[in-house]
Amino acid sequence: MPKTFSAQSRVWLTAAVLALLAIFVYFLWLHSRSKTATGSRTMLAVLPFQNLSGNADQDYFSDGMTEELITRLGRLQPQKLGVIARTSSMTFKGSSKRVDEIGRQLGVDYVVEGSVRREGDRVRISAQLIQAKDQTHIWAEDYDRDVSHILQLQAEVAQAIVQEISRDLLAPTGPPAIPPAVNPQVHEAYLRGRFFWNKGTEEGYRTALQNFEQAMLRDPNYATAYAGRADTYNMLGYWMMAPPKEVFPLARANALKALELDPSLPEAHAALAYVKFEYDWDWQAAGQAFKRALELNPNSSVTHLWYGIYLGDQGRMEDAEREITAARTLDPLSLHVNMVFAAMLYMERKYDEAIGHLQKIVELDPGFQPSYHLLAALYEEKGQFPQGVEQSLRGLTLAGYSPSALEQLKDAFNAGGMQAYLRKEIELLEQQARHSYVSPVLIAMDYSSLHEKNRAFEWLEKAYQERSGWLLELKIDPVWDPLRSDPRFQDLMRRVGIPQ
Repeated sequence: MPKTFSAQSRVWLTAAVLALLAIFVYFLWLHSRSKTATGSRTMLAVLPFQNLSGNADQDYFSDGMTEELITRLGRLQPQKLGVIARTSSMTFKGSSKRVDEIGRQLGVDYVVEGSVRREGDRVRISAQLIQAKDQTHIWAEDYDRDVSHILQLQAEVAQAIVQEISRDLLAPTGPPAIPPAVNPQVHEAYLRGRFFWNKGTEEGYRTALQNFEQAMLRDPNYATAYAGRADTYNMLGYWMMAPPKEVFPLARANALKALELDPSLPEAHAALAYVKFEYDWDWQAAGQAFKRALELNPNSSVTHLWYGIYLGDQGRMEDAEREITAARTLDPLSLHVNMVFAAMLYMERKYDEAIGHLQKIVELDPGFQPSYHLLAALYEEKGQFPQGVEQSLRGLTLAGYSPSALEQLKDAFNAGGMQAYLRKEIELLEQQARHSYVSPVLIAMDYSSLHEKNRAFEWLEKAYQERSGWLLELKIDPVWDPLRSDPRFQDLMRRVGIPQ
């Protein structure tokens, strides 16, 4: 069984993180005064903290330390300090790349490296701040104390440094308040939840829910755990891993509970905004909630991304591009962020540009399944059906389709071309729907491509009844072009409430 931290250890670690946070910002100010004076932001990346405990089961804790530091730094003064998101930073876990190489790849000025080790009642956190361009070590410190003696000292050090830099970097309201101590078992359950959430798989999301629930049971007032559950239910709906009516109401309930406990929690505002957009189709309320989330944390790449999708689905492509570009700046190596960027190019009918971008994603990670489905759609729109089928089959292979099903699809295309392929795909989707969830939108898309309007609208109506979020793209997705002249299509757009 993995070791757990005592309550005193957890409180000390919180104080130590705040101390590190203040020191990082102080040195960033010293080394970037001329840059911030010009109005451009200093960019920082926190690389994954190394787990030196000799126990791989403690990875969730070192990863959690990394994520917490990223979050706290990102909220300090976002107009002057941009912090790379966790997804891109974690790309370098265990990497042997030099700091200057990482700096160029992420587009950052400074890099934070660190490690965590616990032995008995002693905990060591080592951290250093490095200037990326020349790998200059600006600051380094080791914290190695008996927890019974360190709490007051670390709190005093953190407060003194924050006061010193507050007039130059922090907002006029002063330094951030030291958060209250939490039960270590509660916080560790939350960290485990985020660890599994970040895997991005259905199994990972289900396990994350269990860990967030453990945190909530131990402390019913722990707002962050409710926000984590809201995020998880949202992702199960987004990736079509569960019916919308099953997961989005749960996402809403958890987001509202988190806001009841902590009205200033940006993750909860973002989660609620997504529900209002994706499921409630309340465009006005969703826009307000997205804006509030970004006011509270402008360095959230996820919120910029979701807000960009929200704007794009209304046809506001310039505004969408601004938000998605912000997400890419903060999370340049995220496969999902870059895929959404390619999807926006697809929606704008910039097919060749989108294909080129997706090919780079495939080179970066050949196992990223969604990229193949989007490539298939792009080639289909260009009339390059063999290439489209090839990409589609790659995606279905990664999705776990049986060799028999894949052979049936290949044979159908070889015998009857794209129309036969689409009909076989519909048949297989209907078979799959008998034992697991399949979004009606997927079948409606195939019927639209076949120009079978009545069947397409039949399945679109099923999607409407279950409130599928994919209907939000009716206005811009090329797959619906064969239906646009039909009065039923305009009526559907009106019922979904898409702004005209």
